[in-house]
Amino acid sequence: MRTVVAGLGAMGRRHVQAARSLGWEIVACSDPRPESFESAGDLLGDAEKCATYKDALSRGADVAIVASTAPSHIDLALEALQSGAPFVLVEKPLGVSVAECQSLQTATEAGRSRVAVNHPMRFMPVYAEPIKWVTDPRQGGFCSMTVICGSGGLAMIGSHFIEAFRVTSGSRLAKIQAWLDGEGLPNPRGQEFEDVTGQIRGTTEMGHRLNIDMGRDQGHGIKIIYAARNGVAVVDLLSGVFETAGRQEADLDLPTTRYGTVADRNLTQLPPSDPIAASAAMLQALVSGQPVPTVQDGVDIVACLAAMYHSHESGQSVDVGTEHDPARRFAWA
Repeated sequence: MRTVVAGLGAMGRRHVQAARSLGWEIVACSDPRPESFESAGDLLGDAEKCATYKDALSRGADVAIVASTAPSHIDLALEALQSGAPFVLVEKPLGVSVAECQSLQTATEAGRSRVAVNHPMRFMPVYAEPIKWVTDPRQGGFCSMTVICGSGGLAMIGSHFIEAFRVTSGSRLAKIQAWLDGEGLPNPRGQEFEDVTGQIRGTTEMGHRLNIDMGRDQGHGIKIIYAARNGVAVVDLLSGVFETAGRQEADLDLPTTRYGTVADRNLTQLPPSDPIAASAAMLQALVSGQPVPTVQDGVDIVACLAAMYHSHESGQSVDVGTEHDPARRFAWA
């Protein structure tokens, strides 16, 4: 597969490695900063080094990857569609406003390219195994997902949790209430970018609950607790430690008020997160027709992110996608 990559920061270089691991050819790469090509070193091999994505795409691409910072995602993705690339992968968050993400959705529906957003949790064991466990019918139905996380940013890291919750619950968040921290932290990607930390509570129309606590004063680790009627699963995303505790067979029909029954417990070591392997799995799924996060999924996630700002500013729970200005732009990286 002839592959073209926009953006040679950390994620762009990972996508190059992922594509090469699949045996694909890196035809061309683009980045407006010459120093990015130097940072990539020998990783690019004989790929053409281009100042613009349009120039890189002119070399011909089967797979077009957009791994720049968020403000340019939509424009570059539209260039990839216009070039006729059959497959397009866009980094997250999809864009910096709901309106611009919707414009890409419209273009995608009108075109022939298959487009995915790089939320690859379904391909990571630290996400896939807990989701498989908590959605097993023996657990009596998924109820809630709670995330305790260091201050990685609700757009940069929190967007992954929103997608993982959608996969787990099988539905989208309908309402969000957020309490954002008043002072942002320096963004490692540049002073022009800003992400927020804080707390989110979201609910679906079916009553599934997402709770995220990503306070700016929390500086270590990522743990997720998945709760079902009959059991609880806890996973440490960075170490891969996975623990489950569920009701024994004889106790499955007892009311939920009997929460202190003796549990069947299991402790497992999962492979920790590997972004290169996850990117390779995402790319392989994209070109082979397997389920991937779609542009619509990316639009919904950005709508959730926008809703959390509106909730914080209004001091109340808001309906996702209906109670904020879709043209409002955010300074996410």
